[in-house]
Amino acid sequence: MLALLSVVLLAGAAAAAAPQGTAAEAGLPAIPSLDQPQQELEVSAYPLSQLPGCNYTGGDNFELPVGLLEGDCAVVMDAVAPGDPQVFTFSVPPGGASSLVLGLAVQGGTASMSLWLPGMSVADPPAAVQNELFSSPASSEGWISVPPSQLEAAPSPGKFLLSVTAFSGSPRVTLTVTTPGKDLQLVEPEVALLRGMTEACCTGAETAEDSPFCAVIAPQSLSNNHPWVVDPCHLAPSSCNAEGRLVRLALPVMGLACKEFPAQLGALTALRRLDLTGNNLEGVDMADVAKVVSGLPDLQELALGSTRLSGSLSCELPPSLKVLDLAYNRLQGSLPGCLLSQLGELYVPGNVLSGRLPAPAATSALTTLYANGQRGGGLSGSIPVSIGSLRRLQFLNLANNKLSGALPGLPASMKLLNISGNSVTGRLGSLPSGLWQLDVADNDLAGPLPGLAGLGVLETLVLNNNPRLGGSLPALPARLQHLEAVGCGLAGSLPSLSRGMTRLDVSNNALGGSLAGLDATHMEVLRASNNSFSGVLPASAGTSPRLFLLDLARNKLGGSLPAAWSGPRLQMVMLQDNELTGTIPAALASLPLLGVLRLGGNKLTGSLSAFAAALNDPAAVAAAKAQAPAGSSSSSTKPGLSRLFDLNVTSNQLTGPVPDQLAYLGVFNPNITILVPGSDGAAAIAPRVVDLSGNALAGDWPRWLLKAVPGTVGTCGCSVAVDLGGPHMRLPCPPEGASIAVTDFMWQAAAEQRFACWAQGGAGTAAAAAAGGKAAAGHQAQLLDYLVSPSNNNGNAAEGEGMALGDGGGQIADNQAAAAKRKGVIAGAVVGVVVGGAALAALAYFVVYRRLLQPAKATAFRKFEDDAAAAAAAAAGPAASGAIDMQGLPSGATAAASGPAVSAAEAAARPL
Repeated sequence: MLALLSVVLLAGAAAAAAPQGTAAEAGLPAIPSLDQPQQELEVSAYPLSQLPGCNYTGGDNFELPVGLLEGDCAVVMDAVAPGDPQVFTFSVPPGGASSLVLGLAVQGGTASMSLWLPGMSVADPPAAVQNELFSSPASSEGWISVPPSQLEAAPSPGKFLLSVTAFSGSPRVTLTVTTPGKDLQLVEPEVALLRGMTEACCTGAETAEDSPFCAVIAPQSLSNNHPWVVDPCHLAPSSCNAEGRLVRLALPVMGLACKEFPAQLGALTALRRLDLTGNNLEGVDMADVAKVVSGLPDLQELALGSTRLSGSLSCELPPSLKVLDLAYNRLQGSLPGCLLSQLGELYVPGNVLSGRLPAPAATSALTTLYANGQRGGGLSGSIPVSIGSLRRLQFLNLANNKLSGALPGLPASMKLLNISGNSVTGRLGSLPSGLWQLDVADNDLAGPLPGLAGLGVLETLVLNNNPRLGGSLPALPARLQHLEAVGCGLAGSLPSLSRGMTRLDVSNNALGGSLAGLDATHMEVLRASNNSFSGVLPASAGTSPRLFLLDLARNKLGGSLPAAWSGPRLQMVMLQDNELTGTIPAALASLPLLGVLRLGGNKLTGSLSAFAAALNDPAAVAAAKAQAPAGSSSSSTKPGLSRLFDLNVTSNQLTGPVPDQLAYLGVFNPNITILVPGSDGAAAIAPRVVDLSGNALAGDWPRWLLKAVPGTVGTCGCSVAVDLGGPHMRLPCPPEGASIAVTDFMWQAAAEQRFACWAQGGAGTAAAAAAGGKAAAGHQAQLLDYLVSPSNNNGNAAEGEGMALGDGGGQIADNQAAAAKRKGVIAGAVVGVVVGGAALAALAYFVVYRRLLQPAKATAFRKFEDDAAAAAAAAAGPAASGAIDMQGLPSGATAAASGPAVSAAEAAARPL
C-alpha cells in the first residue's frame, strides 16, 4: 500500500529489467550495460554533492543534507550523447528522516535513469528505473521515489549510484535530487482544499484499481494525524516548497471523475505545475478551466491531456503559463494565434480543431507545437512563412491535417519536423544541420532530394508515398538509424548505411544492385520489397540478434537460402517472388518466434521432409528454447515449439510427400492465440495459412488435415486456409473403400480449403479413380468430390456410416447439381470459419442435431463428437493460453482477406 502511495518503482531484479526490454522493443537501443567492476565505475562517476547547486562538504561520504527541495540540487547536461551513461554517486543521511526523489526532465531526445542502492553491485540490474509522467520526442519527465523505509534499511555509510543514459537525439537533460524531511508537511488550508477536490471528483465507491487517488491516497494522506511518509508533500511527483505549500500537483491517471473543474485548485496559489492527465473531465468546458487557473499567479505548466475536455481554445490563461498540454481531448474551433505567441510549448494533437494554421508573431518564444492528428479534417491552408523566423522553434508536428502549399524555409534551431499526411507540394529545400527527426510522408513533394550527409545528428528520415521525389538516394548521415522511403520513385542503388541502422524500408521503388554486403546486425526491420535487387541474400539477415521483420519479396534475388538461421527474434521472413534456388533449410523451422514464412514464387527444389521433421525434432526444440528471448511464450500441448502460423511455399519445384510432421505447425495448434493489429488498431486474431500449391508433391493425401483444420477452427476461433492445389500435385484421391468418415462440420470446414487430389484417367468418382489407375492422363479435382459425405451417404456404409443428418442425397461425385445444392450450406460454413463465435455455434449445432435426431446412426462419429464437444467447452471457457503478440508489428494496419496476417504486419509504423 505504501508503495502505491509514494509511486515507488523499487523492484526486484527481474522486474527492474523489464523497462529496459520494453524500450528495446519500442525501437530504442538497449540501455548500455554497466558491467564494469563497481570500483572502476565509481572512480569515473561524478560525486553529485560536488556539482554546482548540490555542493555540501559533509565529509568523505558526500552526504546530501535533509531538506533539499526542487531546484536546490539540479544538474543540467546539454547535448548528452546517446549510449554514453552519465554516472553519479551520492549519499543521504541514514535513519529514515527524509524521502529521496530523483527527477529527470528530457528535451530533444529520449533518456532514462537507473538507480542502484547502497550495497548493490552494478553488475546486477538496477533497483529502479524511471517512470515517465508523459512523453513526447520534444519533452518528457520521469522520477524515482525512494521511501524513508528504504533509506533506513540502506547500509550506512553507503553510496547510491545513479546512471542517466540517452537513447536517441542529443537531448538536454536536467537531473534534480530532493530530500524532503519529515518536518515538511502540507499546510492545513491546502489539505482542506484537496479534501474539497476529493469531494468534487470522487464518489466514495471507487476501488483501488479504478481510482487510486479516491480509494487509497486521499483517505490516508488527507486524514487527520496521518503519517508524514504519506503526506502530499512526499508523494512524488507532487512537491511542496519550504512553507509546505504545493508547487507541483501531479495526479496523472488517478481515476478522478470531475463533473466540474475543481474550483479548489484556483486557491493553490503557489502552484507552478498542475497535471491531471488521464483523468475524467467529461462535460467540463475549457472556459471553466480558464476561470479556475487564471488566478494562479505562478502557474507555468498545465497538463490536461486525455481528459475528455470540451469547448474551444482561448488565450484567457495565466500570463505566467509556458507549457499547455491539452492533447487528445474534444476541443473544437480554431487554433488561436495568440497561444503561439504566448506559450513556449503547446500540445493539442488529437482534438477536433479546424481552420487555418495561424502565423506566429516574429517575437514568439515558441519552441514546441504539436497539432497533429486533428479529427474531422483538421487544420487547412499553407504553413505560414513566418515559421521560418522563429529562432527558438525546435519541434513542429503538424501531421495528418489538410495543409497544402509549399514547405517554407525552416529555422536553424529545428530538431523535429513532421508534416506527414498532408498535401504539401514542391521540393524539400536545405534542411537545418541540427535536424534529428524528419517525417514528410504522404504528401506530394517533388525531387530530387537535398543533400543529407551534412545532417550530423539526423536519426530518423521518413519519405514514404511521395512518388514524385524520384532520383536516387543521396549519401546518408552517419547517425541515421531509421530510414523509410516507400513508394518514392527512387532509382539507382542503396548508398552506404550506418552500422547503427535499426529500421530500413525502401519498398516499392526501382532500386537495384546487390544487397549482399548489407549489414543487418543491428537492424530490427529490413524491407526492400518490390524493387530490382539482385545477387544473394545479406549474410547477416538470418543471424541478426535483433531483426524481427525481413521482407525482400518481389525482387531478383538468386542463389540458395542460407543453411544457418539463428535469429532469436525473427518473426516474419518474406522472400516470395524472387529467383531463389536450392532447398528450404530445416533451420527455419527451429526459429523460436517465427510466425510468417513466405517463399512462394521461387525455384526451390527438394523435399519438405527435413523442414517438417525439425518442427518436432527434440534437439531443434531444445535449441529453439535456449535461444528464445527471455519472457517469450511458447505454450503448446504439442511436443514441438513452432509458432509458424503462415507458411507459403506455393509455385516452386518441391517434390516428395506432404509430411505428417507439418501437423506440428503453429497453424494447427489451437492452444496458442496469434495476435496482429486489426483494422481499428486493436489486437485481432490472425488467420492461419498453409499454401503448398503449385509444386510437384506426391504420395498419400494428408488425411490428417480433415481433422486438424476443423479441430483448430472450432477451438481457437480463428480462420484456417490450406491450399494443396496445382496441376503437378500428384496426391492420389483415396479409394472409395478407404474414404474418411467426417462429420458435416468437418465437411464444410474442408470445403473452404483448396483440398485437391489426383484422379487417374479422368474418372469422376473415387471408385472409378481406383479402377482406372492405369490411365495415362488424369485430372485434378476437389477432394470433396471423392469422399463420401455422411449427409449424402444413402446406405452403402452400413449402420455406422449411415445418414448422419439424413438429407436423402446421393453420392457426391462430379455432379454440378449436387454441388449447387450444397452451395448454401458451404456458404454458411464460411462465416463459421472466419468468425470464431460462429464456428463454435456451427459445431455445437451439428453435434446437438445429430445427438437428438439421429442417435442410432451416429455411432461411427461418436468419438470425434466427444473430442469436438470437449474442445468447444474449453474454447467457451477461459481464453486460450499462450497468447502470442507479434512483437513490434505496427498498429493501425488493415487486415486483408487474402493474407491478413501479413498485410497487417506490413504497414509501417509512424515513428514521430
